[in-house]
Amino acid sequence: MASFFSACESEDYGSSSEKQYVHVDDIQINVESVDFVMGVNGTAAIVPQLSPSTVTPQDLIWTSSNPSVVTVDNNGVLTAHSDGEAIITITSQDRTIVKTCKVSVSHIKLTTLQLDYEDYTMQEGAEIALSVTKQPANAYYQNIAWRTTNASVATVENGKVTAVRAGKVDIIASCMDGLEDTCHVTVKSNTEKVIYNPYVKGEW
Repeated sequence: MASFFSACESEDYGSSSEKQYVHVDDIQINVESVDFVMGVNGTAAIVPQLSPSTVTPQDLIWTSSNPSVVTVDNNGVLTAHSDGEAIITITSQDRTIVKTCKVSVSHIKLTTLQLDYEDYTMQEGAEIALSVTKQPANAYYQNIAWRTTNASVATVENGKVTAVRAGKVDIIASCMDGLEDTCHVTVKSNTEKVIYNPYVKGEW
C-alpha cells in the first residue's frame, strides 16, 4: 500500500491530480515515545486523537526519520526492520500542525540454541542431519549459520554433516543473537569399526 506522503512529494499543491486537503484542527498523541519490541512480522500502531472527528489517519502525512529501523504507513501502522531509533512525524496536509513520536526498536532474542548431539562418531562417506532446538519460537532472528572447523574431515550444509576422511572436527551452529552450540565429530576410516555410540544431549 503506497503511503499518502509519498504521493505528496511534489510541491505543486495546486495540481488537480492531488488529493484535496482535509482541514485538521488538532492532532494529539497520548505518548511521546514508544518502545517497540519486534517479533516475527511484528507491527504496532500509533493512534492519534484527531479534530474534527471526520479526520482519519489517512488524511495525515506520516514519515519516519529512519526507515531502515521502522517504517510507517498512511494508517499509522509501524513495521520494524532492525534495532535502533526513529522519529515518526505526523503532519497535517497544510503543514500547520506537526506532532512527533520517538520509536525505539529492539528485537525478541533467541535464548536457547542447542544441537541434538554433543558428540558423534561416523565413518567416511556417512551423513547425519543435525537438528537444533531454538527458543523462544517468536524470536526475530531464526536463521542458523553452520560451519565446520575442518572441511577436509567433514562438511556441513544446512545441518547435514558429511564425513570426508578420518579425523576430528567441530560442527558449529550459531545465530545472529550470539548463541552457538557445537557437535564434536569423530570420523573413522572405513577400515575401522565404529564402536562408539553417540548420545543425545540430556539423555546422560
